[in-house]
Amino acid sequence: MITQLSDVANVKKEHPSDLFMWIGAVAYTVVYKVVNNEPLFPDDDNSAALIAASSWDELEQLLSSTSTAPRALSPTVQQSIFTSANAMSGMILFIGNIALVLEAEAPTAGNTLSSLAAVIKLIVVASVEAGNLLAPKDPIKDSGLKVLSRVCFGLDIATSFLGFTPVYGKLATTTSKFPDLLPSDGRAVSAVFKSLSLIPKLMVTSYHLYELTSEEAGAVRSAAIVGEVANLTGAVATISYAAAVNDKKLESRQVPIGIMALCVDLWSGLLVADALIH
Repeated sequence: MITQLSDVANVKKEHPSDLFMWIGAVAYTVVYKVVNNEPLFPDDDNSAALIAASSWDELEQLLSSTSTAPRALSPTVQQSIFTSANAMSGMILFIGNIALVLEAEAPTAGNTLSSLAAVIKLIVVASVEAGNLLAPKDPIKDSGLKVLSRVCFGLDIATSFLGFTPVYGKLATTTSKFPDLLPSDGRAVSAVFKSLSLIPKLMVTSYHLYELTSEEAGAVRSAAIVGEVANLTGAVATISYAAAVNDKKLESRQVPIGIMALCVDLWSGLLVADALIH
């Protein structure tokens, strides 16, 4: 899925982001096998069914707790999917934080790290959201907000593409009604769009946390709470990035960049912690 999304954004297959994906995935897989003395995805019918799934709908059916499919996957496999998606995303964020900081430090758009930073964010968004959709932990129950959460998933993916130079290069304008923004910098404009798209997601997160207060205490609820706190931390990082790239002075933008860097580290830690709760 990540490869197909990257192809749409015209990211070359030999892009360095491939290395980040392999580092995150291999690092967690090796650690998991050493600690548990068993592979994350064993060579059995469940893993074969995952590999054979030819569409997103088929994958969701395999992972659905109410599935009537003959090869419906076990809770253990669903836990493995959730764990690997969150752990890999957390490790990629932690390793890639330096690239995110250096990209935000760049005085102009179109710098050499723009595409790498965009792909890192796209990988994290797609992996975490896919894990939450395929193997949810105490998901939101309100039907309306459940639909909104899926819309937010689509928004997250769509706005992630705004970070690629060919896309945000078309967003630059010569005038703006907001003097504190940089309309001539497409990167700054796309960061503002990304921040505004967080509004419905924060609504879903807030209501979900409210729902979780009435749920029975346990590992599942804890994982759901940590996941939502991770979402909030990621939102602060996104807003801080928007503040940084819209700051005309390189000296004063160090404050929001510092906040962003701290939040990304916290975000990565929360994702790994979420993966370990079961």
